[in-house]
Amino acid sequence: LKAKRHADTVAQFLKSDDERLRVAAAWALSHMGADRFAPRIAELLKSESEQERLAAVKSLMRLESAPSEALCKALTKEKSETVLRALLEAVAVLKPSEAADVIVKRFFVRSGDRLILGEKGEVGRAVARALAAVASGGGKPVLLALLALTENADAAIRYTGCEGLGAVGGDLAKSRLAEIADKDKEPGVRAAAIRALVRTAQLGEKEMDVLLAALAAKEKEVSEAALDGLRRVTGVAGNHKIDMQQLAAVVARLLKQKRYDALIRCLLYTSPSPRDRG
Repeated sequence: LKAKRHADTVAQFLKSDDERLRVAAAWALSHMGADRFAPRIAELLKSESEQERLAAVKSLMRLESAPSEALCKALTKEKSETVLRALLEAVAVLKPSEAADVIVKRFFVRSGDRLILGEKGEVGRAVARALAAVASGGGKPVLLALLALTENADAAIRYTGCEGLGAVGGDLAKSRLAEIADKDKEPGVRAAAIRALVRTAQLGEKEMDVLLAALAAKEKEVSEAALDGLRRVTGVAGNHKIDMQQLAAVVARLLKQKRYDALIRCLLYTSPSPRDRG
């Protein structure tokens, strides 16, 4: 099936009267990596058959040239929860930038000057993952939607919202991430907020104070995230350039607080992880 020379023959079955053959053809073409047939596979998104639409989405997810316009159009109309979740997963994988506004318009409702996620459970989590994946470069509506995710009752959604804010950056994102890192009841969410905070632009005193406070957290995942964050910000570890000003400020604060163990942990060198090297 991986022999691309057979793609033309297989593609003929996309027009078959038999749904099973159309589905099989879409599946086979996607596994061949036959990107040039992505638009024809996308035509199956218009099918009345839920299984055929689902097969089309899963097939397009494997093709780099999947037409984003077709995916976004399907996202606005799809009523099947199963297909909808697959579409959102495809967005998270393929990252079509235009999907961000589509997601905000379909899945969020306005309440005053805020947005609220209108979905719960697995669909809500799929919405969060998809939006976070395409949030970078998004406008104010996308930022408001990400902020809404961080206020959700579902910890998994808040976690993903933090990741999205880390990709977007900006003062509002930094402020919200610092608040979550300090106050969220779930350690995993606090750790995610810390990691996202470090990915934003230059951190100010408020954000550095949050990282320093998190070093003393009882929850290991929070304290480890703070430690890693401080070492990345100062450039002590990884392949980052050392920021002497930030490093001096961190050292001074820890010395003033007599937190010598935290100071040693922060300055202790470790080899860059494969992720850092990449």
